[in-house]
Amino acid sequence: MEKAYKKLSIVIPTLWLVDFFKSTLEKLHGCELVDEIVIISNSKNRLDLSHLSKVKILQMSSNIGVNPAWNIGVAHASNDDVLVINDDYIFDLEFLNKVIELKDDYAMLAVNPDKQATEVVSITKRPDGFGCAFYINKKDYATIPEDLKIYFGDDWLFQNCLLNEGKVGLVPNIKDNGVLSISSKSFAHIVLIEFHNYMKHLDSIQNYEFKFSIVIPYYHESASIKEVNSLLDSFESQSFKNFEVILIHDGPNPETNSLLLERSFKLSYEETSIRYNDWGHSLRDMGISQSKGEYLIILNCDNKLYDFALEELNRLSEDPIKLKRIPWWDSKDILIYPIYLRGQTSDGFNLMRDESLAGEVDMILPGYPVQKNCIDCMQLVMKRIRWDYYGGWKDKSFAADGEMYPRFVRENLGAIYSSKILGEHL
Repeated sequence: MEKAYKKLSIVIPTLWLVDFFKSTLEKLHGCELVDEIVIISNSKNRLDLSHLSKVKILQMSSNIGVNPAWNIGVAHASNDDVLVINDDYIFDLEFLNKVIELKDDYAMLAVNPDKQATEVVSITKRPDGFGCAFYINKKDYATIPEDLKIYFGDDWLFQNCLLNEGKVGLVPNIKDNGVLSISSKSFAHIVLIEFHNYMKHLDSIQNYEFKFSIVIPYYHESASIKEVNSLLDSFESQSFKNFEVILIHDGPNPETNSLLLERSFKLSYEETSIRYNDWGHSLRDMGISQSKGEYLIILNCDNKLYDFALEELNRLSEDPIKLKRIPWWDSKDILIYPIYLRGQTSDGFNLMRDESLAGEVDMILPGYPVQKNCIDCMQLVMKRIRWDYYGGWKDKSFAADGEMYPRFVRENLGAIYSSKILGEHL
């Protein structure tokens, strides 16, 4: 006996700006897997669709935005299995067959943008174009917050599925037109506002085990056992105790037995199976993925945090914001603190280390302005959700922090700064 499949509801918001939209609807209408096509009209309809009996048009009085349209469309869908599509996206209808085949094993499914892929893959980081066409069951649909009108709707749904232990998959071998969006390009001026709102909402649904995660890349030829053990010893004296330390060695470590790993705080130690030899960047990325803290602190073995550092950073994260350049800005996602640079100086363009100056020259690096050679890796403390959004420590260039940090602060519209020197770079 042939297995009976439930059919799909298609949800499509539109401004009626796409000249091939009618042909897309006719193609979907002719598919036997499609039970209904729910159109959320954010502008006056200029097409005659009376010949398409599966089409239901929900006319809005004004442009409510794509995310509220998704909320309305899914709520009005007759079926639990829903496919949400952009009106400017063309794809092979084989995707619908794959959705029916795979939907019981996945909370969300989308088209794999990597055209070299041959197998269905589960993902934990949202790829570009994910929101162009995706499957979701109503039970997995978390209503998108009202202040997210245009952007981050697919991010919100994606992250909620992962937090609820739902699998998200990408389907290979689906031809498409590669168009990310036509309509939303007109609204790029509000993206930073909605990014700010999205991060606040995302933060509200997290379950953190620690306030801080301290990630430390390590290689035995670059840092002595004494230096590493001394750094770990220093954490014992922190006045604020809600933290974990993640120490990762680059490749097999011949000196593991000399490490003092029994600590009063949570310490995770790992040796990678291969040597990455990329200035510790791959290890930082691993540490970020493993972390369970609200905020991440990225240290090197030649860094030191003073005993009161975590207490001060916690205070910064909890106290009311005193200085606002923008009235509605209230982000505490990024904290920055000053440090001493031991034995280093500057020629006005670059920082320079001179071992002969050790113990004689202490340069204060305030972490401002946030640009290359003005901020050290250890000085920027950022929420884990931000690192996840940016895909972890993606930049593998020598001065990666100087390349990434300016973007982080710029897109956060600023940071919270400590007036106290909280550590040093030895």
